Amino acid sequence: MIFYPFFGSARFNLSLKSIALLFCVTGVFLQARAASKWDPIDPAEWAQTKSAIDPEAGAEVIVDETVMDGQSAYSSLVTHHVRVRIYGERGVESYSKVEIPYLKGTEIRKIEARTVTADGTTSVLDPKDIYVREILRVGNVRARVKAFAPPGLVPNCIVEYRYVIDSNEGIYQAVMAFRRKIPARLVHYKVRMDGYLAASLACVSFACPTPQLKEDKQGYYNFEMRDLPAQKEEAFSLPEINVQPVVVLYLNTREPGTPQKYWKDRAIELDNYLKEEGGSSRAIRNTLATVVNATDDLETKLHKIYDYCCAKIINRDRESADLTSEQKKKFKDNTNASDTLKQGNGTSYDINLTFAALARAAGAEVRLAFCNDRNFMLYSPKLSAPFMLPHTAVAIRKGDSWRYFDPGSIYLPFGQLNWNNCDTTALLSNPKEAEFAEIEGPAADFSIRRRVGNFTLDTEGTLEGDVVTTYTGLHASEVRDEIDNLTAEERAKAVRDHLQTTLKLAEVTDVVYQNVADIESELKVSYHLRVPEYAERTGSRMFVQPAVFQKNLQPVFDSATRNGPVLFHYRNTEKDEITILPPAGYTLEAASSPGGLDMGRFGIYSIDIGVFKKSGKIKYERKFILKSIVVPTPGYAGLKAAFDQIHAQDNHVLTLKQMPAPEAAQKVGDNPPSSEKPAATPAAPGSVEAKPSI
Repeated sequence: MIFYPFFGSARFNLSLKSIALLFCVTGVFLQARAASKWDPIDPAEWAQTKSAIDPEAGAEVIVDETVMDGQSAYSSLVTHHVRVRIYGERGVESYSKVEIPYLKGTEIRKIEARTVTADGTTSVLDPKDIYVREILRVGNVRARVKAFAPPGLVPNCIVEYRYVIDSNEGIYQAVMAFRRKIPARLVHYKVRMDGYLAASLACVSFACPTPQLKEDKQGYYNFEMRDLPAQKEEAFSLPEINVQPVVVLYLNTREPGTPQKYWKDRAIELDNYLKEEGGSSRAIRNTLATVVNATDDLETKLHKIYDYCCAKIINRDRESADLTSEQKKKFKDNTNASDTLKQGNGTSYDINLTFAALARAAGAEVRLAFCNDRNFMLYSPKLSAPFMLPHTAVAIRKGDSWRYFDPGSIYLPFGQLNWNNCDTTALLSNPKEAEFAEIEGPAADFSIRRRVGNFTLDTEGTLEGDVVTTYTGLHASEVRDEIDNLTAEERAKAVRDHLQTTLKLAEVTDVVYQNVADIESELKVSYHLRVPEYAERTGSRMFVQPAVFQKNLQPVFDSATRNGPVLFHYRNTEKDEITILPPAGYTLEAASSPGGLDMGRFGIYSIDIGVFKKSGKIKYERKFILKSIVVPTPGYAGLKAAFDQIHAQDNHVLTLKQMPAPEAAQKVGDNPPSSEKPAATPAAPGSVEAKPSI
């Protein structure tokens, strides 16, 4: 088991950088304390009127303690207890809801909570007030939360809670982060592993001194930090493990040595494993004969093998495989690719190994590759630890370079890795040396999200029409992962919930997904959208924002300064094509376009607004191309200026004016024929030439 706690803050805001860390939790378990027995509160606590760490904070952690007790390689217990001091209304707001995340296969139990005020009044959580909801669905992993509202929450109180999470996996790696979303006086971890595992422990730290591994009398390793300021969240930042104090305790069975020797040994072992477990066999040869034709060229063979591994081998890690617990218990572990073919099922890793074995048998030059996961941590050549390169993919030579494949990840297109395994480093299997490769992510035109909306406005300002969104590349694989195993109703709700985050009154109906399982085709989502009060009316004028999908969005970067570089997930392209038919009797007044923005090597943003003369229909086209994913810290000011300008231009408003009745009769007509071209509107002076330095 790998354990990563997210429980130091009441609100669990699941950022994309946190997702990878959450996925490191394969089981957490609580050693329950005596029911309803809490440690006494120091009376001196009530004299504290503000945080000594940050006087402006509305709340701070008094103590946050996690106890991890590894029973064996297959079981463990973990306790978690949090006590928080609430000072003012901001603290009350931040702790109005406590959310405890957990993964499929684990069970949270024995949740207890109380709120205590200065006069001794104690409010205890009723178990009936605890609810469960799903917060994330990505491929093989489903994350949920158990949540509750602390009872009797008021300024100048203390909130305290604890819970139990059960699973049947051991602790092989503990990733211990110390900062919380509010200041913390004490964050404490106690870790005790099974005796066999404890004999091979190693420890590494990030942004803090490396502690010595010394057991206490009960056999626990203790790690703690005090008086920690709140973690400052920055949009599109480096992984948390690279920017805040973190200690990693992990299993290391290898003798001490240099990173070069460590990775050389791993490369040789990986090469031996590919030859032994992914070697040719009767099962491999027979399967290959049924999948490909002898006359196929190598590229065609690889495509067919990839499709076979994705479609014909049941992925045990995939929830939508609809495997019951009893069925999974009957599965035998696959020791090699032949076993996977014989059983017709396997883990994601088994499927990748089988693809490698079939590709080798088809004549391809194949390597296994240990890939860095840059959503968990960035690759460092100075560090030799298994979690540095945690994901196994398949490399196949094409000319002088390598292509990478990951059929075990379910929804990835042929010859593509997940974004978090791209633009980073991999170790290739090699019989003699440590061979590293840099995996370059795809260009911006590989991953396109295109939204086409045809709308009408009525005289009350209601926007209504049909929307079709298409996704390709990594955009498509992410959406497919998120909706995997969701019902049609759940998928419709996902669309509605997403739109209502900005368009609060949005009504979404007739949601249809197409090509969900066909990973080589663009994913298409269509729906009918109605938004009351979308446009504002003032007398004879109506004000409408043509950038429908950007309405009410907050700026991407809200801070004037930044501590670290910006790291986007992947290069991509966004296209919005909107038409809006004004209500009868209204026409566009003083048409103008906000223009675009050329950001050089980083990207480009363009806006084109036109009006169909016959109908008065407005046509709005928006394109944003992200060509580079890294902006160093010194370039942040220019990047923020660019995104602020984009945000302002997205909020450009057009004015519709109501015309006198006779004039309206002449101007307003039926929808234009398909050959009708909109007249372009002029750009704002100087807008196209703006080029912030990035």
